[in-house]
Amino acid sequence: MIGLDLGTTNCKAVLLDTDGRVRAVATDGYKLQIPHPRAAELDIWRVWGAVKKVLREVAASAPVQPGGICFSGAMHSLFPVADDAGTPISNAMTWADARAAAVYRNLVADTDTQALYRRTGCPVHSTYHLQRLRWWDRVEPEQVQQAHLWVGIKDWILHALTGVWATDLSLASTTGLLNLQSLTWDTGVLRLAGVQAHQLPVLVSPSAVVGELTAEAAAATGLPVGLPVIAGGSDGAMASLGTGIAAPGQIVIT
Repeated sequence: MIGLDLGTTNCKAVLLDTDGRVRAVATDGYKLQIPHPRAAELDIWRVWGAVKKVLREVAASAPVQPGGICFSGAMHSLFPVADDAGTPISNAMTWADARAAAVYRNLVADTDTQALYRRTGCPVHSTYHLQRLRWWDRVEPEQVQQAHLWVGIKDWILHALTGVWATDLSLASTTGLLNLQSLTWDTGVLRLAGVQAHQLPVLVSPSAVVGELTAEAAAATGLPVGLPVIAGGSDGAMASLGTGIAAPGQIVIT
């Protein structure tokens, strides 16, 4: 099995055998871009280039065909794409981008922040998608008009590999747009954000097989066509599982 972690400044791939032993590791970096004060962006094409490189490296080390790929991804990234093919309209905001703080007061005036927190588990803060989408509408209205979908970095990479748009529930729970009771996009929050559910990826379980590696992605990565691609989760959730102590009645603090 291949594990692929999409981090803020680099991505890492690991090849594990059926006994859980590490057989190969590969890593490649990309530079965080800061074009404006408080900005922290990534060029998705640079991320995709790094993903292809590390997957090719671990694929070359696999003694047998891997059983699949599973993901870990940094939380809170967001950017618009122009079409179902995933053409990016802008760079991706990362968790470190604080520009949306500029719309905090207006957002607080428009909503019951405690009720919002109870529904989504996310406070009003520039890290979360609600505030960022409001900022985007104010600062880049033309990009908002062009947006076919709003996605995160892991969503885009999953689509590049499979042709399917999907986001796992653990990452979705870090957007501030997910209703934690129904595990669906919260219609009231979407209304505040100015987006509709069809402009967001389909929600899936972290253990779901999103799709299979396309012929184009297989050629780019050196992996076999049809390889199962599993959604995985947020880096925070996966790290908690990795500690081996994330169990009922226990708390993990990062």
